[in-house]
Formats: sequence, structure tokens, C-alpha cells
Amino acid sequence: FLKSNIFEDPNVKLNNLRQALFENLQNIDAIIAIADAYYMLGEKRNAYRYLKQAIILKPNDTIIKERLRKLEKEL
Repeated sequence: FLKSNIFEDPNVKLNNLRQALFENLQNIDAIIAIADAYYMLGEKRNAYRYLKQAIILKPNDTIIKERLRKLEKEL
């Protein structure tokens, strides 16, 4: 996960984040970072899908809930 922070290119970042998620499926930081990368790529549906996974892991997280609400308005 930390390795992904050194890359600016969202596609390269995604590859590293997917690896981190493969190693730990409940890595909430990687899930949110994947959502961010997809959003930067303009792939809002994929970003939404990952934020939905994040809220399953942290159902009371108000920041994730707010991000989901904003993204729902954009879709």
C-alpha cells in the first residue's frame, strides 16, 4: 500500500493498490485509495463500487458515507 503513494500515474498506482488488496482483502486504506484512483481516471462507477466496499468494512464512518453521497449525485 505505501509503495503506491510514490506514484502519480493513477494506473501505476492502481496496480500497486490491487496488489495490496490481494494481500489483505480488508485493507480499508487500499480500498479507499483505489476508489480515489478510479475517480481521478473518471471511472466514477468503479470508484463508487469500492467506496461501497469500504462502507461495509466501516459502516459508521461518516467520511466514507459523505463521499458516497457526493458520488451518487455525480452518477
